[in-house]
Order: sequence, then structure tokens, then C-alpha cells
Amino acid sequence: FQYTSMHEAWILLFLSAASPSLGAFECGVPHFKPYSWTSGRIVGGTDVRPHSHPWQIQLLKSEIGGYNSLCGGSLVHFGKPSNGTRFVLTAAHCITTSNMYPRTSRFTVVTGAHNMRMPEKEKKRIPVSSYYVQYWNPQKTTNDIALLRLAETVYYNEYTRPVCLPEPNEELTPGDICVVTGWGDTRENGSTSDTLKQVDVKIMKPGTCANVRSDVITFCAGVMEGGKDSCQGDSGGPLVCKKKGKNVQFGVVSYGTGCARKGYPGVYAKVPSYVTWLNKAAKELENSPEGTVKRASKEDSPIDLSTPSKPTYPSAGSRPTYPSTGSRPTYPSAGSRPTYPYTGSRPTSPYTGSRPTSPYTGSRPTSPYTGSRPTPQKPVFPSNQKYPPAVQKYIDGLPSGTQGTVEYSVTENGVTTVTYYHFSK
Repeated sequence: FQYTSMHEAWILLFLSAASPSLGAFECGVPHFKPYSWTSGRIVGGTDVRPHSHPWQIQLLKSEIGGYNSLCGGSLVHFGKPSNGTRFVLTAAHCITTSNMYPRTSRFTVVTGAHNMRMPEKEKKRIPVSSYYVQYWNPQKTTNDIALLRLAETVYYNEYTRPVCLPEPNEELTPGDICVVTGWGDTRENGSTSDTLKQVDVKIMKPGTCANVRSDVITFCAGVMEGGKDSCQGDSGGPLVCKKKGKNVQFGVVSYGTGCARKGYPGVYAKVPSYVTWLNKAAKELENSPEGTVKRASKEDSPIDLSTPSKPTYPSAGSRPTYPSTGSRPTYPSAGSRPTYPYTGSRPTSPYTGSRPTSPYTGSRPTSPYTGSRPTPQKPVFPSNQKYPPAVQKYIDGLPSGTQGTVEYSVTENGVTTVTYYHFSK
């Protein structure tokens, strides 16, 4: 790793040596013990212990203008025990906010990360090979869940492990304290976090939150007095509860009214209602070619969407902050968590600062993130492999017999150039 006042560079290493093994496969058991769940929050912000949530991933979606919208997600495992997975659970609105389904080439997953702006040897970027979206309704924010299949296997080690999934239709216990993690905004209309943060939230009783459309497929969690919540950029990330000593994902960050507002806990897709479909989707994606994009049929929906559901508006007299784009999508927009109720009207406030200046209204933001991460450029594969000093030094430190690829990123004046160097020792 090299750094000067004019540019920065960082390296990711891809090894083709023997794949690491976790040994006895266990979901939901981190190698690094997490900090107490009752301290800190995403809005306001306390860092997690690095790599204590090894299932957490960041989902990047390339947008017009050269920037990436940000979401969260989680590594999940299907089928027989093994030493790796290719599946990621996230929110449907992180994939699309309309009835148009983007090419898989627009999506990349970052695994093994803690600080998104620092070089970390465990960090790895993996393209999305295919995905399957539930019977998603962008206007009603129903069935806000999707399954991704990666282009390569994420092997289990101290830094990457899957979270457990609940039993089909397993009930949540109101009053339970669970945790949400993400790199999203640390306050409403604020900026994203470089480091992974956590917030402890309480599972609310059904019927508590006015902005929950259906108690079958969604639930709310937080505190009624406000101050604890997920926020924009956390969308698609996991809400995890402790069950019999393991971390079990019961929710996917979906939408909310603002961030951490009094009387408006966040709303989450209810994972137990989708476990049967997720197992089916995983099998179909395993047998599908690269680039496959699928949307579930209405028969796969846990509820009949043709019948009226609970009102989505908050109490009379208050005006929904509704989706502002890019930030917690005030209605699902990829990269953030919608600020709920879809009303068809424009969000009351757009992203300020480094985010797009206009909300997602079916089109994309008019400006890229300007204060966050460097603008990615097309990777370069040099024909004449003369390694930069930092790359050569890194390769020299590897054991004999190792072969693979080094990703070398250099940022100058806000523009990032990525070069891949193949090597064999």
C-alpha cells in the first residue's frame, strides 16, 4: 500500500492456491466476538468490532454518471454443508425501483470488508452472475427481497461466513433485541460511514407501526422514542437476532419514514415468510446460465396482492417524507433505504451533500456521489507485466508456489484506475 498527498493506491489479492476450509460448517457463528448489541447505532454511529459480522457485504450498483449506489446484503448458505457459498440476500429495491431489471454486469459485491476506504487484505470484489427478485411491487413496497448468485465462491474463513436463515414462517418475538448493520448514513440526510456500524433495535408488536403494509411479509423494529434506526445506504442489509447462540437473519432493511424519527421505527422484509421461496430460487439460479435475471410470479408471493392491504400512510396530519432517492431511498431506490410511503409524489428532500440532488422518480439521480468514493474506471490488464514496486513487494511476501491475480488501484484527482497483474511464483 502506497499513499502520497497526490494519489492513493491499494491492492486486492486473488489467489488460486488451495481453497481455504472452515472445517465444521456453522452458520451465524463469527470468529471475532461482536461488541455488546446494546451500544451504539447506525444513526449516530458506533463501529462494530472488525469482521464480527462476517456475513455482511456491500452491494455496488453502477449508475449513469460513473458512480455507484450503495446497499447492504448478507452471505447465506443453501443445501449441504460446504466450505463456501455463492449466494447473497438483499432487498429488491437495491436491484430495481421500477419494472425494469438491470443487467447483472452492473452489480458487484464486496466481501470481507470493514473499512471501505482502507486497504484490507480480506476485502474482495466479486461480480454478480445472476439474480432472482421476489414478486416485487415498487409502488407498494411489497416483497422487498432478492437473492443474488455470485460469479465465484466466497470461501469461509475468519472474515467471511454465512448468517443463519430462520425456519419457514418462524415467528418473531415482540420485545426481542436484535441488531442491524451497515455502512449507511449516520444521520438523516447525512453521509455514509466508511466503517461498518451497528444498531440494536427492538422487535415491535404487529399493528404498532402505521407504515407496515402487511404483518405477513414485513415488520417494524426500533424504538418509538426515536434515535435508533437504519438509514439510507443500509438497504438490503441484515437484521439479525440471537437464537440458541447463533445469529439468525429475520429481516432485510426495506424502508422507513426518515431516519430514527420519533414514532416511526424502520420497516423490514420478514425473512421467515420467504425461506421456502429462497430455497427454490437458489436451486433455479444454480442451474441457470450467467447473466440470468428472474422475477418471481405472483404465486410465489406469501400474500395475495390483489386484495387490499393495510394503509401505508402515517397518522393524519403528518406528511410522509416519502422516498427521497439515494438516501435511504425514501422509497426504494437502490443504494438506500426508502423513506417510505410510496405516494407517487416527490420526496420532500433529496440527498444533500455527496448524494444525488434529486430523488429516484423512475429515472436516476442527476449527479454522482462527489464526496464519497472514487469514480471507478474500466480495469486495465497490461500485456507487459512490469509490476509497480508496491505490487512486487506484495508478491515477494507470498509463499512459493502461489499463483493468482493482484488488483492494484490508483486514485488521482478523484479518478480511480484499476489494473490486474497475473503472477506465478
